[in-house]
Amino acid sequence: MKKTLNILIANSSRKWIGEAAHTLMLCQHLLKNGHRVWLACRRGWELEKRAHLIDNLQVIPLNMWSRFHPLYDLQDIIKLRDLITRNQIDIVHTHRGKDHWLAGVVMITLRSRPPLIRTRHVTVPLRQHILNKWLYKNYTDAVISVSRQAQKSLGNLIKYFTPERSPVIYSAVDTELFSPAQRSAEFRRQLGLDPDDVLIGLVARFQHIKGQILFLNSAQRVLKEIHPDKKVKFLLTGRDAHRKKRKYKKLIHHIGIADNVILLDEVENIPEVVASLDIGVVASLGSEGSSRISLEYMASGVPIVASAVGGIPELLEDGKTALLVEPGNVEQLATAIMRLIRSPELRERLSQQGLERSRNFFTPLRFISETEQLYFRLLHHRGA
Repeated sequence: MKKTLNILIANSSRKWIGEAAHTLMLCQHLLKNGHRVWLACRRGWELEKRAHLIDNLQVIPLNMWSRFHPLYDLQDIIKLRDLITRNQIDIVHTHRGKDHWLAGVVMITLRSRPPLIRTRHVTVPLRQHILNKWLYKNYTDAVISVSRQAQKSLGNLIKYFTPERSPVIYSAVDTELFSPAQRSAEFRRQLGLDPDDVLIGLVARFQHIKGQILFLNSAQRVLKEIHPDKKVKFLLTGRDAHRKKRKYKKLIHHIGIADNVILLDEVENIPEVVASLDIGVVASLGSEGSSRISLEYMASGVPIVASAVGGIPELLEDGKTALLVEPGNVEQLATAIMRLIRSPELRERLSQQGLERSRNFFTPLRFISETEQLYFRLLHHRGA
């Protein structure tokens, strides 16, 4: 079996979300391992822009219209078929419903087709209709899930796959990019912080499900309980902050915590921001097949308070690498934050154990190795 593969990765994401970052990391590390990689993505969106910055990654912009579109879909199918046949693609690896379906239709037209893989990133239950059954049973060779909770979302369709063909492969974090060394005293000074101030942050795109309002209501409770001599600040930043800043400023003033909240637009240097926190919060109300920011907090040596939702309890161990709370529970979130504010020793313990976990398990080396093993198993079964 040849060790260098021709691999087509496909992701139809419009926004720069966790699964888009996951996909780009996959491309980068497959390239590092010597494979030839093509990325099919939606034309004109963030994933395409970032993909063009990666050396040797061959970027294939497609329409990838969200819904069925006869003309655009036909154009994409023809282009994908030509790419697969002309470049003798060994593996096709898809990440969202649209690209999975486009690739599935291409497979019908091929006399000798490469294995088709789907990574399942979400916990939303997969619809069990006849078309999905047809796609998963007949033209999907394996399904990777980013957590056991994501795997459960497959429902009865999991029966079409053996355990070897339906692995859980947890994502990874770049521990060179995200590390305690990124902590910046200068950044903290720019925020008006003194060295001993405690900075508590939520870094996430501004969307209801990410729990920004819950975070602010918890901040209000914390500030009522904490001794006034203890300087505490709460920071919010993430994608779409500029569009929703007015709404959140109004809420912050309404609940009387404006002096203790820092609301930033989306920032460029996320590793520096993350590492400069004293406590990182994940306040998500649902979803979270995985949690990229949880891995980034850990790799940066930042102690975590997180909602026990989706795949998060599989990434973070309560009392060891994080404090986990019931999703949507303001009181529990506030209490956990106060525990960490009041105990530098607990913060240090969670920080060190999180660092160890990220460096020993959530590594790109493990992530790519497990993915490659699946690729080669499928090709071995085909006799390639």
